[in-house]
Amino acid sequence: MKSTFYLFRILIVFFLGSSVQNTYSQSKKEGLKFNSLNSVGLLNGETSSTFTMQTINGISYRKLFAGIGVAIDNYGYRTIPLFLDVRKTFGNRSIQPLLFVDFGIGYHLKTDQLPEKWWNGVRDFTIKNSFCGEWGVGLEKKVGTSSFFVTASYSLKKYAFTQNVYWDIGPQGTTLNQFDYTYNRLVLRMGVRL
Repeated sequence: MKSTFYLFRILIVFFLGSSVQNTYSQSKKEGLKFNSLNSVGLLNGETSSTFTMQTINGISYRKLFAGIGVAIDNYGYRTIPLFLDVRKTFGNRSIQPLLFVDFGIGYHLKTDQLPEKWWNGVRDFTIKNSFCGEWGVGLEKKVGTSSFFVTASYSLKKYAFTQNVYWDIGPQGTTLNQFDYTYNRLVLRMGVRL
């Protein structure tokens, strides 16, 4: 619960940060500019396809961009990835190729599938926040002061939890079961850079 509270505080800071975009974009002397990248996409893996959204806010300098992003990832188990995004565009035409890489931590969201405690008060699941990453290519088209982009990428998400199995038949006690998942997905995204 505590990590969810901190995550929502970070989200509020990001959305407030995008409102000061014009202030940062005035600093053209140094070539630094504040950008907000907002996209929707489709995660496609071995077991299913699911919708995803993300927002990334950061600073661009010439063709380089670095920022902090947050997303919604419903593939497998529901998580909120918090990550660092680094990307570079190439060329001076209106449509530019781009490369990017993201890496960070996926924070789990509690669901009915993973209750915190059994009826007798014994802790049932201990969920670990795990690594997530994405890298890919795309195209970006400038339209005035903004631009639109489409990307295709490979995404990796790790998810792990420990299950306490409580048994009271015979000698009472618990058994710990460790579950580790690695989700490999292909991702298609489209979005706008403001």
